[in-house]
Amino acid sequence: MKRIMMIMALVMMASTAWAQVSLDVVWTDLSFGGGTTNVAPSVAFNRNRVIAGEALGNASGGISVHVKGYNATTGNLAWDDILDGSSVFVDASGNDAFAAVGPVGGVLIRSYAQRTGDIQWSTTVALRGARAFAVRGNRVLVAGNILVDLGNGLASLNGRLFVLDRATGAILWSATLDALPVPAIDSVFLDFDRTGTDLIVVGQRERLSDSSNTLILRDYRVSDGHLKWERIEPDRVGSHVELANGFVYVSGAIDVAPGGGFITAYGLANGATLWNAIAGITIPVFTVSDTALFLAVTDPFIPATSAIQRRNPFTGALIWTVPPAEPMAEVRGIGVVHGYVVVVGSLVPRFGNQQLVVWVYDEHGNLLFEDKREEAPSAIFLDHAIQGSRIVGVGGLSGLVGGAFVRMYQLQTGVQP
Repeated sequence: MKRIMMIMALVMMASTAWAQVSLDVVWTDLSFGGGTTNVAPSVAFNRNRVIAGEALGNASGGISVHVKGYNATTGNLAWDDILDGSSVFVDASGNDAFAAVGPVGGVLIRSYAQRTGDIQWSTTVALRGARAFAVRGNRVLVAGNILVDLGNGLASLNGRLFVLDRATGAILWSATLDALPVPAIDSVFLDFDRTGTDLIVVGQRERLSDSSNTLILRDYRVSDGHLKWERIEPDRVGSHVELANGFVYVSGAIDVAPGGGFITAYGLANGATLWNAIAGITIPVFTVSDTALFLAVTDPFIPATSAIQRRNPFTGALIWTVPPAEPMAEVRGIGVVHGYVVVVGSLVPRFGNQQLVVWVYDEHGNLLFEDKREEAPSAIFLDHAIQGSRIVGVGGLSGLVGGAFVRMYQLQTGVQP
């Protein structure tokens, strides 16, 4: 393992006339186990702990999963749990941290004491792999798929959702998105979110004969799994869902010509469509609050390039859209910090290395600055988390000085230019 501790104050303003803010890198941890796989795909930030999930290779070709707890202020590693596996999701809430590790005979769900890393319980659920994982209130949620033998040499994937008791790890109930009684159809759950008594899950059915897709949106009662309502949207793939303002926001891509990315708002009470907007090729990520909806839109004219939009969360009306800071800029995450829009991603040139990059916009879409750092054949953010004015990003860097990285940023406001 290589460890880099950096306490920096790197003021990166594109124009002193725009805003009095600075972006500081507080600390970075870089881990390399060996082999070709060294990435951090998941992170959570709660109180004074950063919980990171890493998949680190070794010289013999194997991969181990590390679930790590960092001191959020200093970057010191407080604890590290090493498990067999190749994929990992993490989350944190209250005094607890959680991980979902797969796929070794199913997906292992584990609860830790957040401060010390002591294991509180472990439960294995019957999934080939996890697609989404989260802790919401007193429930631990995980979605993925299972392989079902249809006979006569045929098999299909069925989406599967498990809801666990947060205190004990006991499985309270599960639900299945089946492939229907027609062969050659796969079904998967892709994402979920919870508010109050509602657990909203988005998934899809894919007909393998023609690759056509159908979006499935369901509202389960979180206490017992009762299906409250379901929406079926042909020719759509929904990749991300968030709950806010009594709305269900779903983004994804339209599966038929002329195609395009979509974001749709449904009513939480009954699933009725409230508004629908089409933009770009896909809408890979978005974030929503009670006053604004910010989203990344893949540019239809420059593939692998993302523009940023702000929309009214109640009507979907476009407020502004800004082109990418530069060509071949791919957005991987978006969030709001004290009214500023923070975007993490990579520059993906047609030739040469990738670069990690963070952009900061004001609420009117003005680009305040960008922070470019490491170059590598592959340099990518895979997840981020925000608490207060601090942003932690994780991902992977390939090459001789590469590895899984965990990086803490601080957004400072009120700094005089």
